[in-house]
Amino acid sequence: MKIYIVRHGQTQWNTESRMQGALDSPLTQEGIRAAHALKEKIKDLDLDAIYTSPQGRALTTAQILRGDRDLDLVQDPDLRELSVKIWEGRVFDQVKKTHPQDLHRYLKEPQNYHPPGEENYYDLMDRARGFLNRLKAQDHKNVLVVS
Repeated sequence: MKIYIVRHGQTQWNTESRMQGALDSPLTQEGIRAAHALKEKIKDLDLDAIYTSPQGRALTTAQILRGDRDLDLVQDPDLRELSVKIWEGRVFDQVKKTHPQDLHRYLKEPQNYHPPGEENYYDLMDRARGFLNRLKAQDHKNVLVVS
């Protein structure tokens, strides 16, 4: 099985340097344009399935990439982004000032980022592993995953 992994297009919060995590912001015109450009590049891929995070930015990207293919978009919550609850919606520089050590661990030492009551990278890896195990059980040759 070949798995093609795609990141969602640029969002409004990406342009504002805001932390997204589990929150969502819409794709920008650039994000939409980039998704359409990628759609053209993958138009000849013989896809068996498209899996996507249920987050709007990934789902919109997946809808664009699907185009007129007769494929369902399989939304899987295990493909969602790592939750960073206390930082979500906040500007990166603000987080850098208020939580410098935690942000350093989050970016540079993710194995040491363990915020109380929130997801950590081990949780994220468990989710990804669960998704891949379920995917392996399917009879697909070419799969697109948008996260």
